[in-house]
Amino acid sequence: MKTHLPPPELLTVTRALRRLAQALDTQSKHLEVRSGMTASQWLCLQALAQSSTPLSARELADWVSLTPGTISPVLDRLEAKGWVRRTRSAEDRRRIDLEITDTGRTQWQNAPGVLPETGVAQFAALGDARRKALAHALDDLTALLAPRSPRATD
Repeated sequence: MKTHLPPPELLTVTRALRRLAQALDTQSKHLEVRSGMTASQWLCLQALAQSSTPLSARELADWVSLTPGTISPVLDRLEAKGWVRRTRSAEDRRRIDLEITDTGRTQWQNAPGVLPETGVAQFAALGDARRKALAHALDDLTALLAPRSPRATD
């Protein structure tokens, strides 16, 4: 009987992912201590700050890779802090639009971010082609390891 062993690169990838998870966890704790916001809150504020139009909760959830059920309490906390505003859409009264407030934008801009500054600087120094290659490789790896399940409503 032949056993199928995973390719040796899988161990390298697994170890790298573990180190990455640890680094992100450390930075997330640093972010929360310094700014009073979680990584999920920072990502939501970033998405809203960079969007040229208001977003719905579902659009925001898709943008930051969270489920609508997970993003709801995040938005509740952001709204309670005065960093996000929810308003009923003028075009579609069923839709609730989300926008970052001036205070939220200031908080987001002054927060340390979800990635360490040294890592961001080193990533920027890689050059355009290398950055794109890494981004595509991570997207491909994510698709292989955690495929998104279709939504019940799709």
